[in-house]
Formats: sequence, C-alpha cells, structure tokens
Amino acid sequence: MMWTQTEPGGDAWSHPEPLGIWPAGDAVSRCLPRLDVIRDGQGRLHVIAMRSVVGADHYDHLREVMHVQQDVADGPFGAWQSLGSPHEQHNFDRRRAVGIPVAVATGAGNPLVVLRNFGTGLSARNSFGQAWGNWRDLHGGTLDGACALTLKRGITEIYATTKTGMLRWYQQAPGGPLLHDYGTLLPRPAGSVTLLEQTDGRLVMIARQPSTGWLVAHRQREAGGAWNPQAELLDTTPGYGPIVTAELPQGGGVILIQRRDDGNLSISRQPLDGSPFHPQWTPVHSGPFVHTPSAAFDTAGRLVIAVIGPDADLHTLLVDQQATEPAEPAALQAAGK
Repeated sequence: MMWTQTEPGGDAWSHPEPLGIWPAGDAVSRCLPRLDVIRDGQGRLHVIAMRSVVGADHYDHLREVMHVQQDVADGPFGAWQSLGSPHEQHNFDRRRAVGIPVAVATGAGNPLVVLRNFGTGLSARNSFGQAWGNWRDLHGGTLDGACALTLKRGITEIYATTKTGMLRWYQQAPGGPLLHDYGTLLPRPAGSVTLLEQTDGRLVMIARQPSTGWLVAHRQREAGGAWNPQAELLDTTPGYGPIVTAELPQGGGVILIQRRDDGNLSISRQPLDGSPFHPQWTPVHSGPFVHTPSAAFDTAGRLVIAVIGPDADLHTLLVDQQATEPAEPAALQAAGK
C-alpha cells in the first residue's frame, strides 16, 4: 500500500492505495514487511520486495524478489515483476533460504539488488535499463542485513555483517567489478548498519553496539582507505533496528532517526563535514512503533517522517526547514485510513 501527499508540500495525505499491480490470481503469497525504495538516474522510483509462499509441503515453500517501478518520474507504478532468486534452479531448501533484498542505484543510475544467499554469501543482480542481468555470486559469508551506497564519484560499496566483523565489496571505478575486502577491521555490529558519505569523500558507518544497543559511528581515515576501528559514541539510550537518514539540501548535514527501546522515535541533526558528532537527540512520542520509519524532504523543504503504527495506519511528522529537527518533544499524527 502507499500514501501520497494530496498536494506537493501539503499537510494532508491520500487514503491508502495499492502500490502497483500485483500478479493476477496470486492469492497464496505474501509480501514480507521490509521494502527498499531507490530513485534511478531518470528520477523514477523503484521498489524491491520479497514475496513468500508457504504451503503444507516444504516443496511449496518459496521466496523470490519482486520489483515494481514508476513508468516515468513522479508517475504511476506499473506491474510487479519477479526477479526470482539465486537458487531457482537448485533444490527447494535453497530456494527458500535467502535473505531480505537491498537495493541501490549504481553510478549509471540503474538498480542493483543484493541479498544473502543459501551459502551465506551475497548474490547480486543488475538492471541495464529495460532488462535485468543474471544473478551472480559475490561470495563471502555473512549474516542478513547488507547495506549498499553509491558514492558521488560513481562507485558502489556494499557492507555486510559476519559473526566476527564486517565484509566489504567495492568498485575501483564506476561500472567496474565488485571486489572483496575481508580485512576491514570493523567490529561486528548488532544488526544492519547505515552508510553515509562525508563532504570530503570519506565514508561514515553508523551501527548499534552489541549488548548495549547504543549508537556508534566509524569513519574512514581517508576517502577509499582504511577504516578507523575506534568508535565514536552517538547515543547511550538503548535502541533497536536500522538508523534512518535524510541528508539536508546544500550539504547542511544529515538527520538521523532511530527507534528507542520504549518504542518511540528520536531525532538528531549531525554534520557530514568530518567534524565530531554530538549526543543531542530529541524524542518523538506517540509510539510504540514496531516498524522502521522513513524520512525525506518534501517540495516545501520540510522534513517528513512517516511510520506505520500498530493500528496499520500511517503516522507522520512534518518539521520546518529552518528547524530540521523538533525543538522540543513532538508527536507523530495519524494520517487517516
């Protein structure tokens, strides 16, 4: 389902509508909760999901990646198509043992989808405009929860958690092959991480610390270089789940949004110029929220935070451009069913 602002930069939202056209006659499958959304080089939105089928016999079990896109930028969504899985030609046990897909737009502006495969490595599939290439094995041995980012210089980097640390796949040039880096020296985080590019080209990784749920950050020592394994502390309030980001226009930093252990959200504005992070966070009430929030800036320049509540309704918070984060505790409002 999807909700849309009734007018650009407006306060009101539409009623929920179907997102694209699901395959006709499919009454047995379910779309797993996590979606990934990216914008391609032509400004069109792409949505990646995981379709799951569960039957009485284990031969009926199936997981496959699904994809839908806008026909034109800001236009309607078309029909969902299956991207299959890396194990379509293998036994049924492998076919159902894949992770949740993650998408990123490459330097050429086309979608790239990666997921954990049965062998616990990563598999990837690229779009080349109107067609998709084959699934290919990137190898490695990871847990679920990969993270991918395409840098301003057009190269893509992928990071995934292992039992002992982090693995990295990277390009040396735009469009080049994804190479392995098994020696990042980064500690194992609790769950998936969030990647950001600083104004100087270095990457910063935001993760949760195991056992505590605290937020920490690691930075590259130089653009494309080694990581500093010494963490910076961002927040000592325990939380869970991935960190949501929205970069401010004109290089004004980034907004971080997290879920705390009490189920509510908190917001912080942090720099991306390489200066130290600060520990100030503003709580956002009206939870608990069990789903991951989303955030973006609308055409009025306001920060829009949206999350599905336990009532299955959309809850939103609009933050003025000048504030970029609430000056005092705020609350999300239901958009209406």
